[in-house]
Amino acid sequence: MESIFNIKHIFKKTFFYLFGKKSSFYWLLLKYKIRSYNRRKPLILQNVFNKPKIKVVFFTINVGMWKSDRLFQLLLDSERFEPYIVSFLYSFDNEEYRKYVQNDMKSHFEKKHFPFIESYNFETEQWFDIKNFNPDIVFYAQPYNVGPKEFQVENLWVDTLFAYIPYCLIMETDVRFYNTLLLNICWKVFYPDVFHLKDAQKKMYNNGENIIISGFPLVDDFIDTSRNVKDIWKIKDIFFKRIIWAPHHSIMEGDALNYSNFLTIADKMLKLAEKYKDEVQFAFKPHPRLQDKLYHLEGRLLMY
Repeated sequence: MESIFNIKHIFKKTFFYLFGKKSSFYWLLLKYKIRSYNRRKPLILQNVFNKPKIKVVFFTINVGMWKSDRLFQLLLDSERFEPYIVSFLYSFDNEEYRKYVQNDMKSHFEKKHFPFIESYNFETEQWFDIKNFNPDIVFYAQPYNVGPKEFQVENLWVDTLFAYIPYCLIMETDVRFYNTLLLNICWKVFYPDVFHLKDAQKKMYNNGENIIISGFPLVDDFIDTSRNVKDIWKIKDIFFKRIIWAPHHSIMEGDALNYSNFLTIADKMLKLAEKYKDEVQFAFKPHPRLQDKLYHLEGRLLMY
């Protein structure tokens, strides 16, 4: 058993040495892919915008990450565009979680009368054939290109344009948030402000030449005084303090990101909520992936 473990360990180390993001080979391959697509991009642009109807797909990971209601409605109202929302599921998530997320999205978008397509059929165990669906423009929900191979950039890039709207306000200047295959080949990247543009210009191979400063879509909802806002807080007194606790999901040792302090402060937060229950309302709004991570972590702990 020890020798098998060592072989696996050596293979893993070798793989990341050759193909990991710190290796020279990885960056050379990335540059090659960027050049390969960008050589074809002028022809793709011409073909797409010469069409009388442009098919636009928004890949969506979960309801909480969706921030493009207004944009989608504009496309829906336009005679030039044919927009769709397609669920974007991760193969490494367990089946129960993927079913929940996809059903939640289906219910949410059908209530809005937004065309929604389930990316995975759990009965047939088949992925939706997005390539033969022939989207003209695809908006990705994240820039990392780590979804199922059927939905990765390389499966669609023969005749498709790509676009990206961040689902959150990026607070880091880490290269992995900027210098990706998707962001370098996007037709348009819509960033919220000049600060993100400057970071991208320093990090990206294309110097951020495809970036548009557009503001953050969710802000449009906040400043819309005509929208009907439902007060969901239990205590309506506006002088009663309100605190939203929204912990990140990165609680596992192997997580690529290291944001979450949930395991460290969870018990303390419960004590605070109890201590100040006559002065403060606490709303718990965890990242959609946190619950699944906690169940997984509990299962691992029970093994020991």
